[in-house]
Amino acid sequence: MKNLVKILATLGLIVAIALILKGVFGVGKIGANKILKKDTIRYDKCYDTAEWNNYNEHFNDGPFEKWYFDVELSENRVTRTIVWKDEAIKRNKEKNNLVVPKVDMETYRLVSKTNDFVKTENITPDGRSNDHYIFFLKTGKLQLFTSIGEFRQTTNLQCKLY
Repeated sequence: MKNLVKILATLGLIVAIALILKGVFGVGKIGANKILKKDTIRYDKCYDTAEWNNYNEHFNDGPFEKWYFDVELSENRVTRTIVWKDEAIKRNKEKNNLVVPKVDMETYRLVSKTNDFVKTENITPDGRSNDHYIFFLKTGKLQLFTSIGEFRQTTNLQCKLY
């Protein structure tokens, strides 16, 4: 009987501590919702479906070592990360006298989002260039719309979701 009382007292103490932690520190908010609902979606191994048949072809022929997007839904932003191949950096310097950093990161704000899509927008300060991405959240498809002056282009990409 004494052992049963000790067990019940210990369980009561554990419940009391859990309630205090939940009330004071919000520990209860860390739970199934955070685990089941992914907040950041990585679009990786993207390739232009009009130019390449798969990511490996893009990687072999393209200018990037890595190129991916982190869609952060709760922060309403997308961060694009590019790691350039050394040959591409050298080529840009020689042909265009353009110095490209090895790693280039840019953050875009989300201008709209639904359960299926998110859209970014990036307008240059002079207003000449307006790029935006549309991320298809369930399929890994990605569309890039580029507008510079009269020039308009749409690029369709396929990515792997992580």
